[in-house]
Amino acid sequence: MAKPKTMTFRWLAQAITWVGNCLLARTKILCPCCGLMVYATRRRIDKKMGIALSLLGGYRDRNGNEYVHVGRLMARKNYVDKNRDWSRLKHWGFIEERVSATGEGRGFWRITDDGMDFLDRNSQVPKIRYIFNDEIVPITASVDPEAAVMVDINQVMASEGFNVNDWRAL
Repeated sequence: MAKPKTMTFRWLAQAITWVGNCLLARTKILCPCCGLMVYATRRRIDKKMGIALSLLGGYRDRNGNEYVHVGRLMARKNYVDKNRDWSRLKHWGFIEERVSATGEGRGFWRITDDGMDFLDRNSQVPKIRYIFNDEIVPITASVDPEAAVMVDINQVMASEGFNVNDWRAL
């Protein structure tokens, strides 16, 4: 494993700019301010996320735009995603988590209008997202050509005999 880059700066603004440029260049670095490893994580929208989105879309079709505990919904549908990859759908704006002042009710999510548009084949989204500190890092095609590739639900779910509406009907 390559040793991460590090530098010394006189001013905080210089350090912030350097860290930002390294994130955009997909370089792992040691933060000159805190000494922690800093990097943007590459995330791809995949079939497991598409299945979870289909289940949430079906839930919305039947129950309105209510929040649902996604883990329990998947368990009722006999679908298991141990890695919770579905939660990454938030980085595409397809789901939103219920937020309560007390912190109760964690794990409750609902599909957004953008998620329904994607599920109904009305939109395309970037195949790849880069995430740092739970925020999207704008990576250009010159840094990663795959970042400019747009996909629709059919491409995400591509497999023989697969139909999004089959999952939605569950």
